[in-house]
Amino acid sequence: MQPYANLYAAMYTWTMSKYMNITEARQRFLDLPDTLGEEPLYITRHGKPVLVVLRQEDYEAAVETAEVMADPDMVAAVRQSKGEIAAKKTVSAAAARKRLLR
Repeated sequence: MQPYANLYAAMYTWTMSKYMNITEARQRFLDLPDTLGEEPLYITRHGKPVLVVLRQEDYEAAVETAEVMADPDMVAAVRQSKGEIAAKKTVSAAAARKRLLR
């Protein structure tokens, strides 16, 4: 699997989102949180996207993903972890807890 496959999947999902023109968004500003579902809301001006409204947790996840992907050591650690999972070199939560409490 490509290291950025999950990000690509997220970006593809985001492109399947809702659109609202900026005038309507301004009129419905206080209702925008209720308008958002799992997908972001693209605000358009003259038919072109100019803003994106995301749920707070989606924004935080995107920032965290970008930070991890910008750090070569973190990318290497994620790749190593994925390799260990694929090789079934894992331990149960109980065993990990026991090791940590020693």
